[in-house]
Amino acid sequence: MSKINLKDLFRLIKNNIIFVLAFTIICTGIGYAFSHYVMKKTFSATTSIVVTTKTATSATSDEDQYQEMLRSNRLLRQTKEDLKLSTSVGQLINDVSIHGNKEDVDKSTSHTYWLTVGGDDAAQCRKTANYLSIHLQKQLLTLRNVESVKSYGHNQTSLMQTAPHYKKITLTWGIAGLLISLLIVVFAWLYDRSFKRSSEITEALDLPVLGIIPTEESAAVVDAKRKDSQK
Repeated sequence: MSKINLKDLFRLIKNNIIFVLAFTIICTGIGYAFSHYVMKKTFSATTSIVVTTKTATSATSDEDQYQEMLRSNRLLRQTKEDLKLSTSVGQLINDVSIHGNKEDVDKSTSHTYWLTVGGDDAAQCRKTANYLSIHLQKQLLTLRNVESVKSYGHNQTSLMQTAPHYKKITLTWGIAGLLISLLIVVFAWLYDRSFKRSSEITEALDLPVLGIIPTEESAAVVDAKRKDSQK
């Protein structure tokens, strides 16, 4: 097996540039098609709830309690029945969450919480988030320390696609295609048993090299360099 140096590598890339580019473009296209037409899309709908308490608290002090109320079987079962969701209650528990701003450490009587619903149906996620924000508001008002709750509902429910990440997947496939094509070129060169350097002939046959016949391409390069030096 021959050893490859940096000069050989650049020459190989130059000589096989069409194959490398074609293979990279094909892999990039596969990644694009796979992410757009094969991978399952998931979405996340988020709405905000402003909770005002009677005593000053931090933004995350009551988060666990609110989370438990949101994920209660009673509320989620009612949500499933009223909205006629195909999703199970167990799956809803994993898809819904509520959290406050963790950077808000100052104690205050009013904090904003974000209620998030995930799933593979965009319209259903938005509808579920709006429904839960309204019904959670009623339950939060039953807490002793809660003075008021404001739910924005339909007015401020944002929807975003969480997966797949088209650019990331397409770029990953493109880079993988480039690396694989380079590996194919390098290994094909390494496992080619033909002589590539005069030193290999000397080592293999134990005979001196008396002369080298240049290829048409290499001769043209040498001729061009000679003409440039004469100018």
